[in-house]
Amino acid sequence: MRNTKGLDQESIERVKMIWGYIVDIGSGDSLEGGALENFSVQLDVSNAHKDNSRTTFSSQTNTIKIGADALPGSNKTCANSRMSVLACLCHELSHAHRYHMGFRRPYEGDTMHLDEAETSIHASYIPELHYNDRYDLIEDSILRLNDWKEEEAG
Repeated sequence: MRNTKGLDQESIERVKMIWGYIVDIGSGDSLEGGALENFSVQLDVSNAHKDNSRTTFSSQTNTIKIGADALPGSNKTCANSRMSVLACLCHELSHAHRYHMGFRRPYEGDTMHLDEAETSIHASYIPELHYNDRYDLIEDSILRLNDWKEEEAG
């Protein structure tokens, strides 16, 4: 489980700084080539201070909404919980990339796990990620595939 306590102003500013870094690296040559031409996405921190708020990509508003769970949780044995802010933001940015490229995966039910796994794998290709961030994203995808298998077998 990721952080659930609403972010203080210092943490929100840190998230915005990391977002600025991601936007800067994303402005160069991307792995997707021309598929992301004219790509842009907005950042919304208006709910980040609220407890239990979620970090998500909204295709309706083309916005990444920052929630309390942008910060890692305390469970260091779970890849999703320990994932850094940078890795979390890259995961959400990858949702936006994939949507811009035409991917329309189900976000509900057991196949949601497949979309989340694909998105973490997609995010792991961002070259500027540190080894640990890349590792956590790949591990997160494995956990989500296992969740899918369990629900399918259910």
